[in-house]
Amino acid sequence: MTGRLKTLLCLYFLFFSFLNASAQCTNLDIVASKTDACAPEVIMYYVTNAPDGSLFEWEIAGNKFFGGDTIYQSHIDPASFMPKATISMLDGTICHITGKEQITIHGSPVPLFSVQPTLLCDGPGKSQLTDITPNTQARNWIVDGDNYSNTPVTIEHDFFTLGKKTISLIVTDIFGCKGLKTFIDTIEV
Repeated sequence: MTGRLKTLLCLYFLFFSFLNASAQCTNLDIVASKTDACAPEVIMYYVTNAPDGSLFEWEIAGNKFFGGDTIYQSHIDPASFMPKATISMLDGTICHITGKEQITIHGSPVPLFSVQPTLLCDGPGKSQLTDITPNTQARNWIVDGDNYSNTPVTIEHDFFTLGKKTISLIVTDIFGCKGLKTFIDTIEV
């Protein structure tokens, strides 16, 4: 076989190997169990149509690690990213794929509120509590042991006993994420 024929055969083989590899890669996709979630959350990711025996290097939210065609990743911080994977197949084909859907992890809101008055000097009385947490759409309060569910932004509570009072506020933001904070010794009666 002449050098020229060998070169043509090599080029022919490489061309059709590339077409085959390209066809294999286009059939692959990354699917996530959730594309929009509140932290903390565990999300399952998997590669569709990967041949048996393939090796997987994942990149999820900037973190790289090895795993199988299906992985579970915990998310504790807010992030927005496209999942990626490098698949090494037994025939030597290497595919770099990116999921078609962006993954968004929302942080938990941190409850904040204002209260007037904070000191009831004349004994039992009323205080007005106002949720000032940004972007909330729902709130629940626990004030001195009383539960207030699905309240408007401002509520009024009647204190009947003396002492320092504890208030808990649970808020739900516009993404459906919940945050809870307990404020100790907030009001004194």
